[in-house]
Amino acid sequence: MARSERKPAKHRIVTVRMVVVSLVVGVVLAVGSVPVAAFVSQRVLRAWKSPASQKQYWLDKGDHQIYIFHRDTPCYAHWESSIVPDGMYDSPGPDFQRPRRDPRPPYARRAYTGHVQSIVSSSAGWPCLAASGRALMDGTPARFWDEWFPSVTLGPLAWRVPVRPIWPGLIGNTAFYTAITLGLLVGVRVLRTRRRRARGRCVACNYEFGEGVSACPECGLAATA
Repeated sequence: MARSERKPAKHRIVTVRMVVVSLVVGVVLAVGSVPVAAFVSQRVLRAWKSPASQKQYWLDKGDHQIYIFHRDTPCYAHWESSIVPDGMYDSPGPDFQRPRRDPRPPYARRAYTGHVQSIVSSSAGWPCLAASGRALMDGTPARFWDEWFPSVTLGPLAWRVPVRPIWPGLIGNTAFYTAITLGLLVGVRVLRTRRRRARGRCVACNYEFGEGVSACPECGLAATA
């Protein structure tokens, strides 16, 4: 059967290919938002301070003190806790809050071992936090231990990127970027379809129709699609 005699094909605004491409782009952007958010927070906005996003705490435990630094922004959450022996530092200034309860996450509430100990935890991603990582400094001399928190160097710049997935955030970010990408592709397809139809051309392959043509001889799409 000749191509012109085939049943005219349908013109679909949303195709499987568009959905697959949008999903791939969504995954790439969701994963890429983690290092970008970490870099912006650690290297670009590190000097920016706001009482709403940055808090400091101090806990007196008698034989040791706990200094806590917490920063929470839409794309980056950072906890840093240092346990030091009593008398190692002077009493903190008024910028440090003295909460009745320990504000640290459960994983940061480590038992005092008699020497300096620090733990750092960060999460990054946008619009949801999509990955986390931790680092621990313990003992004298210091021993360092990292969990899903490697350092990345880009020329003279270095920053730490959390890489342990936070699955709800990662899936949510993927859906967010997939929807945006698919919306853009659909918008471009609709505009192109309207422009070609107004010019009397095939909306699929841009072939110019002649008089009395019921289907495009190039791609088989119905002329009235």
